[in-house]
Amino acid sequence: MLIPDLILLAGVLALAVWRLIAPDRWPGLRVAAAGLGLMLAAAKWALYGFTWQDIPAWLLLALSALPPVRTEAVLRWIGRLGLVGVAAACIGVWILPAVPTLPPPDGPGRATYGQYTRPPQRDRPGLVSDHAPRKFQGARESSLY
Repeated sequence: MLIPDLILLAGVLALAVWRLIAPDRWPGLRVAAAGLGLMLAAAKWALYGFTWQDIPAWLLLALSALPPVRTEAVLRWIGRLGLVGVAAACIGVWILPAVPTLPPPDGPGRATYGQYTRPPQRDRPGLVSDHAPRKFQGARESSLY
């Protein structure tokens, strides 16, 4: 997680808490803060490119900028639970581990194999080669590759 990600996440969550606790207080200021958050999200996208982890934050920004609706209590609580669910999704996507990037092979003719990847087969397995058969991690003792 980069510093701009952390700033965007903190700002979006602060707007969501503001929307939940006091939806009628300073609605113009809340919309302006949501616009500032939108500009921060756009700048982050321009500088670092698209990341799928920001999608719930954009949704929460849009929901935080909406005006409060006067409805009955049940619908109001359903809306609040939905807002809390989107806020939990904003935090939850950052809990997932990042996908590591493997370094390229060192030299010519080298390849990177996974733990259970079979090495390349010889053209004709019946031929005797001057190389002794190698054991491969995860292979059974009786295998000949």
